[in-house]
Amino acid sequence: MLEAKYFIIIFMASVIGFGCDSVAEISFNEERIAQTYVTGFRELACEQELTCPVASQCEALIFSIRTTLDNTLVPGQNLFQLGSPVDVGGNFTAANFSISHAWLFEADEAGGDKVCTAKSDCSEGFTCLELQSMQLSGYYYKPERYCASKAELALLGAPSFTQYARDLDEGNSLVRGLNRTGYAIALAMDNAASLDGSDVDGIPNAEAASDPQKMRHSALSLFASSLYGAETSPIAKELQSQIFLMNGYGESGVSQIGRHWITQFSKFQQLLSDAYTHPSGKSPLWEATLTALRYLSESAKASYAKALIVFSANAANSETEDVLRELQITREANPAIALHVIELSAGREAIKPNADLYQLSRKSCASYQFLRQASQLPDAFMQLAETTASHWALPIAIRHDIAPKTWFRLAFSLRIELGDASVSHDLHRVQVNNEVLDKRPLLQSE
Repeated sequence: MLEAKYFIIIFMASVIGFGCDSVAEISFNEERIAQTYVTGFRELACEQELTCPVASQCEALIFSIRTTLDNTLVPGQNLFQLGSPVDVGGNFTAANFSISHAWLFEADEAGGDKVCTAKSDCSEGFTCLELQSMQLSGYYYKPERYCASKAELALLGAPSFTQYARDLDEGNSLVRGLNRTGYAIALAMDNAASLDGSDVDGIPNAEAASDPQKMRHSALSLFASSLYGAETSPIAKELQSQIFLMNGYGESGVSQIGRHWITQFSKFQQLLSDAYTHPSGKSPLWEATLTALRYLSESAKASYAKALIVFSANAANSETEDVLRELQITREANPAIALHVIELSAGREAIKPNADLYQLSRKSCASYQFLRQASQLPDAFMQLAETTASHWALPIAIRHDIAPKTWFRLAFSLRIELGDASVSHDLHRVQVNNEVLDKRPLLQSE
């Protein structure tokens, strides 16, 4: 018994004697990669200067990685069994990534899968295939014949890393910092009557509603909690946000729910609860987007990084094309403001993918997500939150002969190995909490 006590005293003394270095060693020796968040694709030129192969469409897959200690993976981080800190282009390259089960699915007018009986039903670059022949039994596709083609994907090089603050690896062209002192985020949120199905007689109708369970509220709360409230959030102390509602109230049908920039999570929650309540009217999409963009450019701190998030569940008013042109001009005058888009097509007012919104997001080096289930909203907003302060970008070439301006969904499984751990992310139709969700990014051919 005396020998055991003596051993414990010696062990504790050795830990105290070595101080913080030993504690740090114990911590990072236990840290491994654990989870990925993927927001979809951006134009490759926004992230890296690489030559795109002939007959290919080159994209940057945007993602972040969380570790077992709930840290966001960044260059220079120590991981168990890696041997040395994370070195982008050194011990973290294209060789750490693998892609499998890759397919291109032609999208129909509503952004869903185009089904067929013969190849003549499909557009250029696609053929009519039975699901069984595609070897996708591990995923949750309906037993249909799809307009699809086997995807030829090639990794063009190592991933790059970007964060809003300082450069974490000066001299490494794959790592960049924007040298911003904080972050300003404006949200233009749809609040039309179609969200609760009350657009016909003013009475909510869950069967007709695009978001009867108010998943948009849960999504915003989760988004704000991740950025404002999480202990590991790098921008919590230097974050300002504002919400604009598209609901028919106020000038041009747009209302701003806070008089000033919101800098605290509790205030965000309060305003969300008080103002983002009963849907009404139509969706002044372009007016709300333009109003929010102007507010960002004119009112946010000059030293802050800036982003605009647009959530739309309705088609834009065809009578406001002049506002769209003004919006496009304003966006071009503010190239540093990212314009992220989340479109929801569900309920009686199911919509088509909005090509103008898609191009606005692409040209601003931002993400475009097209959802067909309101239950996907929390996940979509969480992906954005996780890639706000920093993100990784993996350069991918998609070889295809699809006619330009054709909508398609890209399905594949991504695996990342680093140290002695690996994580996988399925961009397919997958089951989450007994519900099948479509994780495939929607793209337009170039």
